[in-house]
Amino acid sequence: MAVRNILGYPSTDLGTLCQCDKVNKYSRFRPGYWYVDTSGNLAFQRPQGGGYSDPRGADTNGISVQAYKLGDFRGYNHDAASPSLNTGSDLYEVTLASGQGGKNVNVEVVFNLGEVDWFGDETQYHGRNNITGAYDTIYAARKTGTAGFVIVGSCNKNDLEKSGYQARTPITVSLFANASGTTAYTLIFGLGYAGKAYAWFPEELTLKLTVLSGAIIIVRVLPEALVGLKSKLSLTPLDSSNISQILVYGGEISYTSAVISATFTNLSFIARMASGNEYMFTALRLAATGTVYCYSGPYNASGSVLKSQQDFNGLMAASGQGTYNFGVSLPETANDGEYFYVDIKEFTTGTISAVQI
Repeated sequence: MAVRNILGYPSTDLGTLCQCDKVNKYSRFRPGYWYVDTSGNLAFQRPQGGGYSDPRGADTNGISVQAYKLGDFRGYNHDAASPSLNTGSDLYEVTLASGQGGKNVNVEVVFNLGEVDWFGDETQYHGRNNITGAYDTIYAARKTGTAGFVIVGSCNKNDLEKSGYQARTPITVSLFANASGTTAYTLIFGLGYAGKAYAWFPEELTLKLTVLSGAIIIVRVLPEALVGLKSKLSLTPLDSSNISQILVYGGEISYTSAVISATFTNLSFIARMASGNEYMFTALRLAATGTVYCYSGPYNASGSVLKSQQDFNGLMAASGQGTYNFGVSLPETANDGEYFYVDIKEFTTGTISAVQI
């Protein structure tokens, strides 16, 4: 009865429940297994009953692993997420300054593997997959045409960021950014070894590189803002590790005409924990203090000089689930080619809610 309720499926027949398409195949423990099909793609096989042979053999009681067993739901997570990019979705957008256009750029993407054991370390039959143990690397590739691909980055399994059953892999990919406008790439990820991928994940993820001209305004969260922030964050679910970084999304805009203030309408903050887990701020309001700096070019570029600076004390109101409106005055009128860095040094909000993505 409990399994039926969790699945939301109107049946009490065990075989029907084990084969039900309501079963989340991305749970680490579930009936069935992942394997590599004849096209080189990762695919999921639902149990077919005890009369079928299973490439994984029999369980410790000598019963075919294909048999319908209620114990296969032990540890089942109906809310397990499918693989995804940094943002928890299938889209990741990166804004680049005009000087980065027309050349190859390196961009870190974080591929969330979820909780499935893709490398075959699990010994329990209801969590083990029919995937060779030779695979030791996650590869990122960009699609070329309908079937082609080019490897653009990789991460060894020993470098995965893990927390419990959750795992994610940071991969730096090298891609070409057009001189202006937006360049979109379809990325796929696969398991393999020795520089070659053999088993591809079914998800296709989009990475967009947008080159901006004019004055560039960039929101950053400085490392000093992490001091004291942990005590303010209310994490769901809990994570006892320290905060290693605050990632900012939607925090880069450009103005081609002179302005004295900047407004962000879709700003979000992601806390990356030392465990590798990431949490999106969801508080209704955020307050922050810091400084806006104006540079003649990218702050770390040769010849770039600091022109002016101005402190701010700003309040951000939620514009959606996990997104915020934020306006800030600039220390001087923005001109073409200048860079303004809105550096948050402290979140002064008392309690900040955040949920795992």
